[in-house]
Amino acid sequence: MNLTGQFQKSAEYAQQAADLGLKIGDKAGAANALNYLAAALAIQGRLAEARDVAQKDVTLAREAGDKKVLEQVLNTAGGVIGESGRYEEALAYFNECLDTARNIDDQTMQYMSPGSQIGQRSHFRSHCESHTS
Repeated sequence: MNLTGQFQKSAEYAQQAADLGLKIGDKAGAANALNYLAAALAIQGRLAEARDVAQKDVTLAREAGDKKVLEQVLNTAGGVIGESGRYEEALAYFNECLDTARNIDDQTMQYMSPGSQIGQRSHFRSHCESHTS
């Protein structure tokens, strides 16, 4: 099986896990599985599908109430949506991910989140501009 086939299998397993999570009432588990599905679809270049899954996944993760799962889902949604060229929407997801990471004191995500990196670059750029004027 080639690499593309492996990602296809991953997507199938993630969908099965999400379906099972929903069937047994485990919204957080289903959201976590959909997170992997969105990533697998994006890696395969199926960006429209990945974007749709990611957006539905954000809603499910919010309903689940598990902030750690929500944080991960928001980060993936930002990446998938950014890959689709919808940068403002992606930034909103990244910023919400960063806010969620701060609320649960997840320092790793606070450091690694693209929202954090974008904010740091923006702050640095503003700082440089204020000192060169």
